[in-house]
Amino acid sequence: MFRPIPIAFSAWAISASQLGVTHPIAIAAFVMPWFLYEAYVAMITADDRTLDAVEPANTIIIFDLHGVLFKANVFDMIKVVAFSPCAWRVFISLINPLFLYDIIKMYYHNYITEYIMITICKKYTYLQPCLSLFLRVYNLQIPNWQAIEIVQDLKARGYTLHLLSNIGENLYADLESQYPNIFQLFDATCIGSKENRYIGKPDPLVFYNYIVNYPGRDKMRLLIDDRARNIAFARAFNIAGIHFKSASGLRKWLTRHGIL
Repeated sequence: MFRPIPIAFSAWAISASQLGVTHPIAIAAFVMPWFLYEAYVAMITADDRTLDAVEPANTIIIFDLHGVLFKANVFDMIKVVAFSPCAWRVFISLINPLFLYDIIKMYYHNYITEYIMITICKKYTYLQPCLSLFLRVYNLQIPNWQAIEIVQDLKARGYTLHLLSNIGENLYADLESQYPNIFQLFDATCIGSKENRYIGKPDPLVFYNYIVNYPGRDKMRLLIDDRARNIAFARAFNIAGIHFKSASGLRKWLTRHGIL
């Protein structure tokens, strides 16, 4: 799947090593992947005809959680871990190539974060006392109130709203207890669990299980997600998509097509 950051830096590094950092070709090699990525996103985003047909009676609107409705509080995450008794154990792990390989391998196979943390702490037993800390730190999420206002407006207009997230059962229960009013807005919630082998988006199994467990009775489905690759995989299951970049941008997009 297209990932502009590693491609851009790789292309720039190769060109810069041969031609110089400021050479026009080196600069073009850095910029071009971003243009290609934007073209790719435009290609997988629902077209105007599809969006113009969206109405409360015929459409299920699906929201991603992380990166759309909630944003990670990265500064607090780092601070809590750095000043915890587990700080040294985390540092030892991060300089262990085998540990990093295990993380990357599970991430590559689309396992959800909660499952990765639990599995890693079981394998590296010195991290077991840190599991509760890791779960708590991962849930240091900040609500994106502008995006949540959009959800509220869609709900008021009568849309069926679903939540499709890679969050795990324990993390979901904790986050829901903190913000019950947010999660009450959704008519159905599909998250990572034992039933779907703790697999997350963009694995096709996630979308297959979602379609099977939440049949739409011939309704159109529209996914709002901050990751373009998730939208690309969703298209194979006749789920249209909007690439989320900002709440203000999403509101303009929805308003332009009469959805809001």
